[in-house]
Amino acid sequence: MAYAASTGVTTHLDQGAFPATNTPADWSAHEDLYTFHQPWLSVYAAGEGIIRLRINFLHYDNDTSSATVASRLNNTFPFFGNSMVRTGGIGEFAVEIDEYAGGAVFEAAVRKIAAAKWRLEIHSLNATDFKTQIDFWEIIDGEYGIKKLRWVLAHVPQITAEYLEKLKRLGGGVNLSGWLYLAGTGNATNPAGPPLRDIANSGIPTGGGADGPNVAPLSPWPHIYYFVTGKNALGRVINPGQTATRMEALRMFTSANTWFLGGPDEKQLGVLETGRLGDVAVLSEDYFSTPDEKLKSINSVLTVVGGVVVHRDASF
Repeated sequence: MAYAASTGVTTHLDQGAFPATNTPADWSAHEDLYTFHQPWLSVYAAGEGIIRLRINFLHYDNDTSSATVASRLNNTFPFFGNSMVRTGGIGEFAVEIDEYAGGAVFEAAVRKIAAAKWRLEIHSLNATDFKTQIDFWEIIDGEYGIKKLRWVLAHVPQITAEYLEKLKRLGGGVNLSGWLYLAGTGNATNPAGPPLRDIANSGIPTGGGADGPNVAPLSPWPHIYYFVTGKNALGRVINPGQTATRMEALRMFTSANTWFLGGPDEKQLGVLETGRLGDVAVLSEDYFSTPDEKLKSINSVLTVVGGVVVHRDASF
């Protein structure tokens, strides 16, 4: 949390962990899905949480019983908590990675989540998965109505204008990160993605985040650098023609993200105006005029959460 505050991050949406197997195969992203939040809750209960935490619940079912999803829906309150820590929806997975793109296991879990009227977030990483996902969401919308639930696809490096329009009609959004800054390759005929220009032009709700420090930098600034320049960590342009303006990128990481948090957060966070909570980051550079190459190393010299100073550098 101290490091996050030093980069200017004041709110974090946690997207869960993969279920622990309690074998040497487990790594930093594996946890007990029902207990791993307890240490974090103890920090907030002691009044020592310095940035806001929002919690999505990841599930990894691999059969049509959707046993863990059903248990979560039956025994957990969505959007429950306070301004510092609050629960959210299901995501970034509802089923295991071999099932997330579609099929009977995916459909069974999605149907249960829709029936319970919960928010859902699912990731998309290739040229076909978003099609099967959104096409089934259209079917589910006809059965339960999901347009007001704010369902989300994450990453979407290859989503098309046709499916962006379908997702828009379903009331959905896209959650983006600059993870390809480290891992991506691309060129003029095959951009690495995501198609930021097309997404921005579509008017679909769009948020920016880091996708977890085991995947990409926790600091938002290398991600924003990638959004704005299309360059990877080697300085090569891998996403030509699909970049965002600085204002668009800034909004994706601030005010636009309140749509994805929902509940009270939409009217309390993300914007500097009377009546909202006092979350402020004073940056080390003038974001709108600093050279592109300095964007990725911006940090915060003073971070305030709810009117409380949680980070200051030596100049303060």
